[in-house]
Amino acid sequence: MSQKKVDIYKEQKANRKQIIKKEKRLLLIEKTVALVILAAIVCWIGYSIYGRVTRVNNENVTVETTTLDTAAIDDYLMSTEMHEHEEAEEEAAAEEAAAETEETAEEQAAETTAETEQASEGEADAGASETQDSEADQNK
Repeated sequence: MSQKKVDIYKEQKANRKQIIKKEKRLLLIEKTVALVILAAIVCWIGYSIYGRVTRVNNENVTVETTTLDTAAIDDYLMSTEMHEHEEAEEEAAAEEAAAETEETAEEQAAETTAETEQASEGEADAGASETQDSEADQNK
């Protein structure tokens, strides 16, 4: 190494603590300045947006009120509820009529069965009496 380089190295070695403190201080100052600048930019953007929003809202102060007439909707809902109620009544009436029809059909079937049984008993009695008559005729 040359003498010049050796002298620089010795000087740096002797003042190393002071040089490191100075570099740390400069780094801290750089970071602080960058943070302040960044905070200022963020605040400026936020304030600009807030200003535009409030300015737009202040310029458009006219408030429109809208009323909604729901009478037609209410009438429609009432008619559908009435229609549903009428349908339920019609279904109940239809079920009652069907039940009555079933009962009358069962009664008629029972009557028909009873008549058929009576007729078959009558025929059996008539057939028995005929056989008795024919047997009596044969015995004579």
